Amino acid sequence: MNLLLMRHAKSDWGQGISDFDRPLNNRGIFAAEQMGILLSNEGIMPDYIICSGAQRARQTAEGMIEGLKYDGKLFVSNHLYLCDISDFIQVISKNGADHQTLLVIAHNPGTEGFITHLTNQQKHVTTANIAHIKLPITQWSDFAKSTKGELIDFWRPREPR
Repeated sequence: MNLLLMRHAKSDWGQGISDFDRPLNNRGIFAAEQMGILLSNEGIMPDYIICSGAQRARQTAEGMIEGLKYDGKLFVSNHLYLCDISDFIQVISKNGADHQTLLVIAHNPGTEGFITHLTNQQKHVTTANIAHIKLPITQWSDFAKSTKGELIDFWRPREPR
């Protein structure tokens, strides 16, 4: 199984807006779509997208959908907002169904910690970064805290291709 873990794109820090409701800024909107295009150019298409319910994560998902030309389903989970490793595992194992490649869009520090937990590799995860992790399971319902995977690739929006 393939897991694409993404931190939401760059958000706006406007005054008077709750953290949960912060939208993407212009750079974030552009980066989200560009990262979708990058995955498409790499020949990677998620079967299913799961994202945090926070505004910036939902907008990141919209940009990815546009860039990928994705026509599948999107599942929004508030459990991915400021989540920990157990939350990631619960949301993924419960909602991954029989999809082979999941794209999960969430926040830091959870995303960074989850990548380290799964791969034993520490990555500094900035906005719109994506980790591609190969997991040795055949169904998401088998995904557990003890599951370890291999970091296949790690993409940042500002790195040249």
